[in-house]
Amino acid sequence: MNRRLAIPAATLAVLGFLAWVAVRSPDASRTAVVADASPDTTVFVEERDGSAAPCAVPLAWRIARVDPQFGLSPTEARAAVEKAARLWEDAVGRKLFVNDVSEGFPVRFVYGRRQSRTEERLRVEAAFQRTSDSLDARRAELQRKAREVAEEVSEIEESRSDLQRRADRHNTEVDDWDRRGGAPASVRVRLEEDGRQLQEERRALSKRAREVNDHQKRLIEEQNRYNERLRQHRRAADSLSAAFPSEKVQSGVYREAVQTRKGKIVSLAREIRIYRFDDEADLVLVAAHELGHALGLGHARTSGAVMSETYGREALRSREPVHQDADLDLFHARCPGL
Repeated sequence: MNRRLAIPAATLAVLGFLAWVAVRSPDASRTAVVADASPDTTVFVEERDGSAAPCAVPLAWRIARVDPQFGLSPTEARAAVEKAARLWEDAVGRKLFVNDVSEGFPVRFVYGRRQSRTEERLRVEAAFQRTSDSLDARRAELQRKAREVAEEVSEIEESRSDLQRRADRHNTEVDDWDRRGGAPASVRVRLEEDGRQLQEERRALSKRAREVNDHQKRLIEEQNRYNERLRQHRRAADSLSAAFPSEKVQSGVYREAVQTRKGKIVSLAREIRIYRFDDEADLVLVAAHELGHALGLGHARTSGAVMSETYGREALRSREPVHQDADLDLFHARCPGL
């Protein structure tokens, strides 16, 4: 199983979404002759996309090696392979695999540059995502502040309009009494008090308007700083794309050592090697894919199938891997007796 990795640049609308596409091993088998025991016996090793002895169920397997750099215990590795086996068994409705610590074919977790590179990418992705989350939170905060400022501006405008209407009525009443020779003492006291109140409201409203104006200026400065962080984040995304270009990375392989005599298989040794995975869902998918080869299945042409040559990593973020109709079609065509 091969995997193609790529990091696209971030956009203004969506921050920090990193996507990869897995590309599994090519259909062609690679054969290396190991030895010729006799003229009618051939021993060879193949990296296959399907077993030379298909449908020999139940297939016994065992965890033979888990390199410690994976940070995965043998118990956790066994649980993941068991989960992958159950995917097939639940799909076809019968027992296909059994964990046999003494007689089962080996499943080996072999750590190397592939997983080291994966872990490095995951660390960088996690840091990038944390920055994306921080930017998203900051954007939401700035949007909230902008709404608050807009509401304050609207309230000030309404208050200013109301104050102006009351001031106009007050001035009209004062002018009316002046034309009539002056207001009585009681009315004059009221008008003077109303005038003082209007002046206090005008001063308070002017002060509030200045405060909101200062708030707007600070908000613009914050938005400018946010935009600069966003530009830096987009440049970081470009750098990540350069650091982790699209490439094929083998996730796992199913291999067989086959001995034949006079055209017949006299012995067959199976092996699964797992080289890299992102998380548990990814590991289960890799194991299920290689177990499918152990059953004798080749690749499905349907995207998203367990046995397909490519799959979208993003699909595993929200759900566990599941078998598709294409996987079951392959199984029933290869193992009609099952």
